[in-house]
Parts: sequence; structure tokens; C-alpha cells
Amino acid sequence: MILVGRVWLGDQVRQSGEQLEKLHLKENQLIGRNHFLDANQKKQRRVDNLSEMARKKLNFVQPVPEALIIKVPKH
Repeated sequence: MILVGRVWLGDQVRQSGEQLEKLHLKENQLIGRNHFLDANQKKQRRVDNLSEMARKKLNFVQPVPEALIIKVPKH
């Protein structure tokens, strides 16, 4: 009876180790995916990318800035 218990316990320890190893692998994959998504999100939030997306997807046109020159006569 004790031998059966030891075999069962050893099997449970081995299975738990395998499950823990799989969970560590999944954790590392998720951390890598999170880093990728963070970098992509920061890229999308840059002003030049937002302007480009607005032009392409929403057909926004960026107006040409007006120039105003004021000449002050010298006295």
C-alpha cells in the first residue's frame, strides 16, 4: 500500500513539474506578446502616424499653414 502511494505521489510530482514548465513557457510567450503590443501601440500614437492614418483612412487633408508678414516701417 505504501509503495502504491509513493508511486502515485511521484507521478503527481512529475505531472506538476511538467505543468509548471508549460505555464512558465506560456508566461514568457505572453510577456513577449505584451512587449510587442506595447511597442506597436506607442508607434501608432506618434503624431506622424496619426496624421498618416487620418489622411489614408478618413481622407483628412492637412491644411497648408498661412503665412502672414507684417512690415513695420523704419522711422
